[in-house]
Amino acid sequence: MYEMVTAQRPFADQAHDTYLMIDICNGVRPKVPDFMLNWIPKLYLDLMYRCWCDDSSERPTTDELNDLFCEIFDKLDANIVDNNVMRQLKIADENQKNTSKSQKQELLELFSYSKIKSGKSSDPNILNSNESTALNANTYDMNPK
Repeated sequence: MYEMVTAQRPFADQAHDTYLMIDICNGVRPKVPDFMLNWIPKLYLDLMYRCWCDDSSERPTTDELNDLFCEIFDKLDANIVDNNVMRQLKIADENQKNTSKSQKQELLELFSYSKIKSGKSSDPNILNSNESTALNANTYDMNPK
C-alpha cells in the first residue's frame, strides 16, 4: 500500500537487511512524507496504518477488507463518493502518473530475489547455498483422535 501511494519503496534510505527486519518487528514503520498526507485519501491512510498495527487483532480481517472494498466500489459505481475523496484520488492518480521511470524500476527491483537466490546478498545473516545447516522440526498431529 505504501509503494502505491508514495511511489517509493519503504525505508528507501536504508539497507533492507536483518537489522531492518528487527526494527520492523520492534514496531518501526515507514514514514509517509508530510507533503503527501493531503494527497492520499484518509480512508486509505487509515487502512494502511491499521494493516501495520503491531497487534494482529487490530489489523483488518479479510472479511472486513472485502466489505470495505465492496462498499467503495459500490459508491464509485453509483457516483456517490465524497467529493473530497474523489479529489484526493485524482491528485494521487496524477502523482502516480508523474512518477519517474527510475522510481518504478526501483519498485520492481524491490521484489527481485535474484541476489538472495544467487547467494550474493550483502546481508551476512542470509545463508549461502554452500553453507550447511541442520534442521530440526517437530511434528504435530493436526487430527487428534
